Amino acid sequence: MEQKLEIDRLFSSHMVLQREKPMKVWGKCSGKEPVTVTFMGNSVTADIEKNTWVAVLPPQEAARNQKLMVRSGEEGIYLSDIHVGEVWIAGGQSNMEFYMRYDKDYKEVLEQCENDDIRFYDVPEVCYEGQEQDFDYSRMGIWRTCTKENLEYYSAVGYYFARKVWKELQVPVGIIGCNKGGSCTQTWMSKEALSKHGQVWLDAFEEEFKEIDYPAYCEAMRKDPRMNMGDPFADQFTEETLYGIGAERQRELMEKMAEQQAGSSLPMIHYDNRPGCYYDHMLLKIGGVSTRGVIWHQGESEVFHPECYYHIFQDMIQCWRELWGEKLPFHCVQLAPFQNWMDCYGTNFPVIRKIQEEAVQNMEKVHLISSSDAGMRYDIHPKKKQPIGYRLALSALKYEYGKAVQADAPREISVKAVGSDLHIEFAGDMETLKVCGDEIKELQLFARGFAGVDSRGIPMTREQEVSFDAKDFNIEGTTLILRNANVGGNRISRVAFAWKDYYEVNLYGSNGLPAMPFDCEVKKNI
Repeated sequence: MEQKLEIDRLFSSHMVLQREKPMKVWGKCSGKEPVTVTFMGNSVTADIEKNTWVAVLPPQEAARNQKLMVRSGEEGIYLSDIHVGEVWIAGGQSNMEFYMRYDKDYKEVLEQCENDDIRFYDVPEVCYEGQEQDFDYSRMGIWRTCTKENLEYYSAVGYYFARKVWKELQVPVGIIGCNKGGSCTQTWMSKEALSKHGQVWLDAFEEEFKEIDYPAYCEAMRKDPRMNMGDPFADQFTEETLYGIGAERQRELMEKMAEQQAGSSLPMIHYDNRPGCYYDHMLLKIGGVSTRGVIWHQGESEVFHPECYYHIFQDMIQCWRELWGEKLPFHCVQLAPFQNWMDCYGTNFPVIRKIQEEAVQNMEKVHLISSSDAGMRYDIHPKKKQPIGYRLALSALKYEYGKAVQADAPREISVKAVGSDLHIEFAGDMETLKVCGDEIKELQLFARGFAGVDSRGIPMTREQEVSFDAKDFNIEGTTLILRNANVGGNRISRVAFAWKDYYEVNLYGSNGLPAMPFDCEVKKNI
């Protein structure tokens, strides 16, 4: 008998469903027979529209090893080993996608990773309709239990996040990975949402494709092995670079990539990074699934149009919330220190970090964690993800679960000149600041000085960096005091901290979290 009843691949044996919230489940059917979903003693008749059925199961407390049944006429689908607990979506680009396979601590973690309460689902990475049929995607779109055999497929940030949340809550934790390396914010939102503040992205794509034979391009793309995203470990370039390579090997690989592109039938355009691409082909496939919230690690690709990033970052979050019909919490990662890797450069990273902080501060239920000590100068993919996953978990535990944990890193809130001293005040979850070492790193002081007169005879000033004694400081609670900074004719006008592409900080809160970068004007002497 031809099968007419289907359940979406997101829902399968070994999955985790969100506790304490209505649980939405869906699939396909012929539309001729009612569809009934039974789970934990509750039977729900699904709504059917255009051969798609949707059932909303009542909220449940945490549970393990449950069964779910879907029936329509004589057909039935039976799923087993289902947990009910906490479900989080792990979104973003390559640093969220980054698999445990490449994590620095993978071998150590592997020996004690077995945990039936932690599970992971990877949304298939596709950028056009039919890609899953053109290539073998059997390794993606499945729920994986946390075993030695499966751990390498887990998002490293997602795994460390889940492990910490599980340790604190002692309930099952499921991570739904919905991310793609190299993706810009504009790919994770609808074109309608993007048009509000990101028209530059829409115009750029239109310009790039205006002289392309689109049908021929699509046909070539379907045959190009570079579009095979079904096996995350099959691409030799990815395999080598994510483990980490030196500068000389980077140059060799860039030359090789240029040669391959020259012999390719596909022009060098960014079809997979087009507006709305991953929103249409990845996010919509899980849109509305019951979840506690989103952990988000992205921003490295915003160097192309940082001028509109503030608004489209906020618009993207709102777009997701509209898709889910609720104000999903977002816990985000600030860009880590980075200088250059392959043909990527961190030149605009200070601006993007500032935008991330400002955007988050102006939205409800959106939080930002510090990565100031978790970067690598010559690799855009830091290999040690435990600090990031752990800090995201702290943020979620505090703001979503009401736990008494210290989750907020030191963040500058004011810089004042007090006599000859500078007082830099920080906010955050800490009793006091601490400096690891005998001098402050990554601080820059600037003073305005006379720079001649203009053509009208009006005096001009310019700002220049001035030296100071980085050892001459003390800490009073959450205030860092730079002693004798305003001496020798200097009147400090601006203070910057970690305001560069790559930096190494040694300023922390007593909670062990590194201070966030800032660039701030100094208030008048008091």
